[in-house]
Amino acid sequence: MKKSVRFIGIFYRLDFQKKKDGEETTRSKRLFSSKQMEQLQKNPNVLKVSERTITYADAFKSQFIDEYVAGKTPRQIFEEYGFEVEMLGMKRIEQTSSR
Repeated sequence: MKKSVRFIGIFYRLDFQKKKDGEETTRSKRLFSSKQMEQLQKNPNVLKVSERTITYADAFKSQFIDEYVAGKTPRQIFEEYGFEVEMLGMKRIEQTSSR
């Protein structure tokens, strides 16, 4: 099922497309399934999760910066703190680390 974003008056219509594995995505953002959101919420480094966003705990943010400055890659840090890189996607991890 492939859909798109269309401008309708003053509103944008955001449609989704489904991939083979059933995961819904918007053009570049992955949407988390309810199962994935539940799994992420169990991680002590996560404050809250929605279909599109993750809010990380302040302690994780501080530790991330310290370890990144010390030379670890964003991927290594996320893996060490219990995140599945495949579920999050490298683009999300890179964007998180740039913030």
